[in-house]
Amino acid sequence: MNCAGCEHAAPRLWPELAPLADLWVQVQSQWKTNGFGPTGMDWQAVREIADWLGIVLTPADFRRLKSLEDDTLKEWLEHASDKH
Repeated sequence: MNCAGCEHAAPRLWPELAPLADLWVQVQSQWKTNGFGPTGMDWQAVREIADWLGIVLTPADFRRLKSLEDDTLKEWLEHASDKH
């Protein structure tokens, strides 16, 4: 099904952000957790994976990834509170 006009269609990604988007996908197994669930990314692991992928992270890249981390944690928290 063509979802180009769907409300759930993926947004267009700026080409210069494609490596960062790929990195974000690749590091989804690098969440730190405690007894209550995810607490944040293992940033040392993220840097190492970026190195393996040949991505040189800038401070702006970190801020973008941190924003994704914050949004993801917020979404998970909201989803968990909906269940209780």
